[in-house]
Amino acid sequence: MSIRYLLRSIPDFLRCPLVAILCVFAIAGQGAGQETPAMEDPGPAMILPITPQEVEQQKAQVYYREIDECLARGDNQGAVACYDRMFKEMPEYGKDTGEIVTLQYHRAVAYGFDRYSKERTALFENIWNDPTNADYLQIYNIGRMIVCYHYESGDYEGALSYAIELNAKLEANYDAIPEEARSRFGIDIAYRESLVYAARSYAQLGNPEAAEKSYRTLLDRFPGSIFEEEAQTALKELEGISHADAYELVASSRKRKPGHPIESAVSESGSDNSNNEALPGPPSGMKGPLQMPENTDTDPHSSEGGIHLYTGIALALAVAILAAFWFGRRKR
Repeated sequence: MSIRYLLRSIPDFLRCPLVAILCVFAIAGQGAGQETPAMEDPGPAMILPITPQEVEQQKAQVYYREIDECLARGDNQGAVACYDRMFKEMPEYGKDTGEIVTLQYHRAVAYGFDRYSKERTALFENIWNDPTNADYLQIYNIGRMIVCYHYESGDYEGALSYAIELNAKLEANYDAIPEEARSRFGIDIAYRESLVYAARSYAQLGNPEAAEKSYRTLLDRFPGSIFEEEAQTALKELEGISHADAYELVASSRKRKPGHPIESAVSESGSDNSNNEALPGPPSGMKGPLQMPENTDTDPHSSEGGIHLYTGIALALAVAILAAFWFGRRKR
């Protein structure tokens, strides 16, 4: 059956509208095939300038992705090398907000050393002992982890040494830190755990008087904390206790219910990073003011989809009309 026969089979009053519809779609499809022109350049005065901070954020995003790729394939040394190149190319990045401490923490973790290992502890100590990090609020949780790592690995003298240093720093600065910042950076968590580890370390080393003092400071500073029961129990038994019995007291006081935060992990949140964003999660996926495009293979002005849409609609409409009249004519 020829096209001419199909067209002749259509009544005259429908033939002209059908041809007009097909022409309209053909013209629209041709126009859609042309590239959509970009917006007119408004001139320099209308373009918002890109700040240096936005440029740095964009550079950091590239490094974050590269670090993620290295860690995903198990290339720990490659990830560390990425951090080192980032620090070298962007020496001031994160120093205005303290994010530099967080990045240094993630670099230390990127080595892949076991938790509580001497290697990871030494990397944390390097961050803590760097004088340029002393005033950042993020540094308190670095100290908290160092204290915990020493204690959990059996180095009670090391734990006590860092706990004394951390507690002195907290005692001097705690009241001046806004409550919102204490919550955000996990300052309270660091302080509570440092006091508890100090008390336990003192007892382990045979100094019940100092252990008692640390527990009392904990109860005064943080009444109702998760360590209150331990502290009160220990204080009752520490009164008049001999130095030789201090070790046994600590061993018994630490018999807590399964899942107790410090017994099973590092912090009250059950991980190296507290839920209070003391040290936020890995910077992977972090988006700055200038976000990196997710896919650069597609032309944002491309109208290829419009061509297919108009062509498909025109063809479908034409076929539907022709088929309807052809079947109708056959029935007659």
